[in-house]
Amino acid sequence: PKTEPPKIAAPKIEPSKVVEPPKPAAPAAPAVVAELPAGTPKDQIRRVAYVHTRACAEAKSGFAAFLSSAARTISKKPLFLREVLSHEVANSSDPNALLEKVKQQKAVAILAVVEGWPPAKVDELSEACERAGLLFRSVASADAQKKSTAVDIIVDMMLLSGEA
Repeated sequence: PKTEPPKIAAPKIEPSKVVEPPKPAAPAAPAVVAELPAGTPKDQIRRVAYVHTRACAEAKSGFAAFLSSAARTISKKPLFLREVLSHEVANSSDPNALLEKVKQQKAVAILAVVEGWPPAKVDELSEACERAGLLFRSVASADAQKKSTAVDIIVDMMLLSGEA
C-alpha cells in the first residue's frame, strides 16, 4: 500500500507582518554628490561633467567612482569631484550644444569616455572646451581604471578653480 507523505500546512501570515517590497527611489543625484563631507571647503570641490557613448556607460560609471576616490588621496589636500552632468552622446550629438549644457552646470572640466564617437566630434568638443577655458580629457575605457590616468587628470584638476 502507498503511503502519502504528511501534508505540511502553509504558514499563516498575519496581515500586520506582511513586508512590502521597497518602492523604487526617485532618481537620485549622482552618488559622488552624496559623498561630499559636510563643511567641505569650496576650494577643494571641482564640478565635473562626464560624457560617454552608450557602449561606454558602464566604463564611465566606474571611471567616475575611481577618479573621485583617487582625487581624495593623490594630493596633499583632498579634492572632491562633484558630478554635475552625465551625458550620453551619439553620432548626431552637437559638441557645441553639449558645451553650453556643461557651462550651465558651472563645470570646470569635461571628462569623456566616448569610444565609437566620431574623432572629429571629440576634436570639436576639445577645441570648444579650450576656447571656453574648460579642462577636457578623453579617456579610453581600457585606461579608465589606471592609476596613471587618474594621477594625470587629478594633477590638472588641482589647477582648476573650486566650486563658487
